[in-house]
Amino acid sequence: KAFRGTPVMRARYGGFLRNVIVAIGNTGGAESLAILTRALEHREPLARGHAAWALARVGKRLRDERARLALEARLEVERDAWVREEIELALGEFSLMSLPVLGWEE
Repeated sequence: KAFRGTPVMRARYGGFLRNVIVAIGNTGGAESLAILTRALEHREPLARGHAAWALARVGKRLRDERARLALEARLEVERDAWVREEIELALGEFSLMSLPVLGWEE
C-alpha cells in the first residue's frame, strides 16, 4: 500500500529488481558483493547486466578483487549478448583502476 501510485509499483518485476541493483551499486559496501554476485545468476538478463555494472562500481570503490573474479566467472558461462557486453565493460573498469594517473605520485 505504501507504494501505490508510485514509480515503484509501475515497474514490472525486472525493472524493480534493476532499480534495487542500481541502488546497491551506488551505495553498497563489502556486504553487497555476495548479493550482487548472486544477482549475476538471476534468470532476468536485465538483472544480470545491471549486477555486472553494480559489481564493478562497488568492487572498484572498495578495491576488492572478489568483484572482478565474480565477473570473470560469469563471463565464462553467460549466453546473453547484452549481458556479456555489460560484463566486459565492467571488467574494463578494473583494468582502468590499475592504470597510473598522470601527474600523480604514489
